[in-house]
Amino acid sequence: MKQKKRFGRPFRIVFCALMALLVAGLWVATPIGRAAQLPVKLTGAYGDAAGLTGQQGLTRASTLDVDTGTLLGGLNDEAQFTPTGGAVTMMTADLVLQEHALDEVVEITAEMLSAVPENAMKAGLKGGDKVTVKDLIATMTLTGAQDSAQALAVYAAGSPEAFVQKMNARADELGMIHTHYTNATGIYDGAQKTATQDLLRLAYSLYKEEKAGDLFSQASIPLTATGTALKSEAVNRVEMMVSGSAAYDERVKAAFGAGSSAQEGYNTVVVAQVEGMQVIAVCCGNGNGAQVYPAISSLLDTLGEQYQRVDLAEPIAQMLEGVKDGDRELTAQIAGNIFVSAAKGWQLAESTLAYTLVDRVDPPVENALYAYAAVTLGGEQIARIPLNYGRVAEPLPQQAEQDGQTADSLAPQESAPYRQSLYDRYGWIFWIVASAVLGGMVLLICNMINKRMK
Repeated sequence: MKQKKRFGRPFRIVFCALMALLVAGLWVATPIGRAAQLPVKLTGAYGDAAGLTGQQGLTRASTLDVDTGTLLGGLNDEAQFTPTGGAVTMMTADLVLQEHALDEVVEITAEMLSAVPENAMKAGLKGGDKVTVKDLIATMTLTGAQDSAQALAVYAAGSPEAFVQKMNARADELGMIHTHYTNATGIYDGAQKTATQDLLRLAYSLYKEEKAGDLFSQASIPLTATGTALKSEAVNRVEMMVSGSAAYDERVKAAFGAGSSAQEGYNTVVVAQVEGMQVIAVCCGNGNGAQVYPAISSLLDTLGEQYQRVDLAEPIAQMLEGVKDGDRELTAQIAGNIFVSAAKGWQLAESTLAYTLVDRVDPPVENALYAYAAVTLGGEQIARIPLNYGRVAEPLPQQAEQDGQTADSLAPQESAPYRQSLYDRYGWIFWIVASAVLGGMVLLICNMINKRMK
């Protein structure tokens, strides 16, 4: 009997290499694989801190010092969960605030409200009501009104489905790589996913939105609509914001809503003042708000115990004193503070600060802006300082920044928004096809070799 020839070791090696290539390609093409490639980068605090491991009462959490753009600590912060309530309507508010004024009047139609379940939380809207965008956002965010969220979605995009498409596109822009939206109202849907670190990016966008004004920082907001079933005011259901509540915490200065479900427990996003730091905290825990609020207060205690802000304006000024570019004498223009977030007890070590001259002005003019010093700390850029050519006749104009942060500091700023490329969306298809083609070619070549060997 003629024995069949079997493919030998070289074939197995090539086949395994192709499979490894396929796996690597699929990994790079997935959100998890792209996480480290995002241009919107959130850096960690300097020094070593215990972090949030073992934080009682919370299942997931992410925290950020918004003025330095520094992640302070996380707990299961990249793990996906199903968001409800405010964790979803934050995006609804973000999109509406980008494109519409608060005083715009929305005429409510029956079609707007047709998809809102009977058992949903409602403000009491009815067809024919005329309500401002501000009242709709206030009732949606502070009270959790899902009819208000649905009305905003239809008003802003024409239909709930079109608005959800905009929500997912905006999530892509912000680099929310673990997030997928299916509705604008925050009603529980197992297909709707996010992660607490994604919600930090969204909360940061809302925090910077000037049109929001005091929408998210009030215990209650008067409503202006007349002739409707709306109450006279929207009361914040995040009780940490309400003076006199058992959960009240004076450190909490704003809240972007809350949500809860039997499957995922309670979630909320707050902005708090902690030891001089303005902190966004995204928190999830088992149970209801009353059970989770003490855990959030404990989290803020932990952040205050572990982290601090350090002003590096003086050591940077000393480093740049007498700086030259060739024979040109330069003068650094530093106004205000240059903060970084660090673990308590952290000290600036020698030789960890460095700078590079960038964006030189050509041709140079004496007593005018010459270049910028890109200042790094441990390899991470923390500031961009203007340098004057020669002695300073008049200080270069400085743009005002909140909290005394120098306008040229890079710390509190994110880079350009993340936008999905065609590869991000369809790269996995490319790798499957490429691997199949290569695998077929290898099999064809091996078959030809076998025929020659017969």
